[in-house]
Amino acid sequence: MALFGKDLGIHLGTVNTVIVEGDQVVLHEPTVVAIDTDELKIVEVGQAAREMDGRTPEMIEVMRPLREGVIADFEVTQRMLGYFIEKVCGPARLFKPRVMITVPNGATSVESRAVHEAALQAGCREVHLVQEPLAAAIGIGLPIATPSGNMVVCLGGGASQAGVLAMSGIVTAHTVRSGGTKLDEAIGSYVRKKYGLVIGARTAEEAKIVEYVQKGETPPWRQVNQLPAHVYFSHQTHAVSAAMECAVCHGEMQKLTAPMPRPFRNASGGCSANTATLCSPPARTRLTGSGVTGESPRGCCRGWS
Repeated sequence: MALFGKDLGIHLGTVNTVIVEGDQVVLHEPTVVAIDTDELKIVEVGQAAREMDGRTPEMIEVMRPLREGVIADFEVTQRMLGYFIEKVCGPARLFKPRVMITVPNGATSVESRAVHEAALQAGCREVHLVQEPLAAAIGIGLPIATPSGNMVVCLGGGASQAGVLAMSGIVTAHTVRSGGTKLDEAIGSYVRKKYGLVIGARTAEEAKIVEYVQKGETPPWRQVNQLPAHVYFSHQTHAVSAAMECAVCHGEMQKLTAPMPRPFRNASGGCSANTATLCSPPARTRLTGSGVTGESPRGCCRGWS
């Protein structure tokens, strides 16, 4: 533990932001901000802003300040980070925290610099950047200091990454700027075209989670008591503003989501192709979702000396 101020590990994701202190997740909030466009001020941040999605008047815009794993709106991201850090450290703090924050593998120098500057302006004393595959590998306890290869596949909302690590570094890595948000967009587009209903990203995400559970697995971050045979959508129609309801069966959802993991295979496949010329096949392969389990920010905190 730091003598002056706190040491925090932050995963700044497209969908979720996770902050870890030591081995404990102290904050897990959606990367969502609600903005009053008339007065140009932030109304809500995090879970409160996500609950407002699709239920706001015209003057309030609910947005994600990150796209495909990188910052799309610098000012909004900086103020959102400041809110999260203040929520963890308290409004009245004598010493600013030290922060290690993740960036996607393959991010340009401009994109990395934007994350660094946003964290500094959000109230951090010292900011260090670490690539997500490396942070995730440290967080789950892989022996990356050995000569044997260890593959980590990070599935995020905006980007999918795969990397092979050995001797405390990334041997090769591959990133695809596609992730879970593409699933949400595909579900929303399918329901609109076939049933004439307009659903929001939040509804599409909930349908995706129900589909995941119906395949026989329970997400560790959700508690689902009943599993319906159909996913019900009740929303306004595309043509007129009238309430309607439709039921999308499990078979339809399965056919819809079946071709979507292709970006994930592209990420791991591209990484494996590069690995074949460098070393023997990886001794271990781990699948992570750092925005959900907190493995990347835990790896950040374990990186402090």
